[in-house]
Amino acid sequence: MNKLTKIILTFLLLVTVAMGYSTVAMAAEANSMIYYFNSSDGRPVTSHEISGEALVKQGLAIKKVDVPTNVESWRLSLDLNTNAVVVFAEGKDEEGALAQKKTEDEAEALAGKEKNKADEKAEADRQAANEEEFARNATRQAAEAERKTAYANSEAGREEQSVRDAESARIDKMNATAETNTAESNTAEANSESNTAEAEAASIAEEK
Repeated sequence: MNKLTKIILTFLLLVTVAMGYSTVAMAAEANSMIYYFNSSDGRPVTSHEISGEALVKQGLAIKKVDVPTNVESWRLSLDLNTNAVVVFAEGKDEEGALAQKKTEDEAEALAGKEKNKADEKAEADRQAANEEEFARNATRQAAEAERKTAYANSEAGREEQSVRDAESARIDKMNATAETNTAESNTAEANSESNTAEAEAASIAEEK
C-alpha cells in the first residue's frame, strides 16, 4: 500500500467518523427542544423563544435546551435543586402517562379524604375535650358558689340567732324588771294597808 492510498483511506475514515457524529448530533437535536420553565416552581411555561427569553431576562424563567420533544408539555417539569428536566412517567407513551396520572390522582384524592376524616375526627375530639373541660369548670364553679352560699347562710344564721338571743335576753330582763316592780308595788301596797289597819286600830282604841 503506497503512501497515497494510506492518505485516501485516512481521509475517508475521518469523513465517515465526522458524518457519524454529525448524524448523531442531528438525531439528538431532532429529539430535543428548547423550553422555558418557571423559575419559582419549575412548571413549564413556553417553548417560544422570544417570550421565553424575555422571561429569562426578568428572572421569571429558566431556559433548558435538552428537553425531549416526544412528550406533552404537561409531563415536563424542572427540578430546581438539580436543574434537571423531569419527565412524568418517563418511558411511557401518552396513554400510559395519562393512566398513571389518573391512578396517582385517585390515590392522592383518597389520601386527601382520609386526611380530612382524620382532621375532622381530631377536631371533634378537641371540641369534646373542650366541652368536658367546660363542664368540669362549671361543676367546680357551682360547687364553689354553693359552698360560699352555705357559708354565708351559716354566718347569717349565727347572726340571726345572736339577735334572737339578745332580744330574748332583753325581754327576759324587761319581764324580770316588771316583776320586781310589781313585787315592790305589792309590798308597798301591803305596807300601806298594814299601816292603815294599824292606824284604824289605834283610832278605835283611843275612842274606847
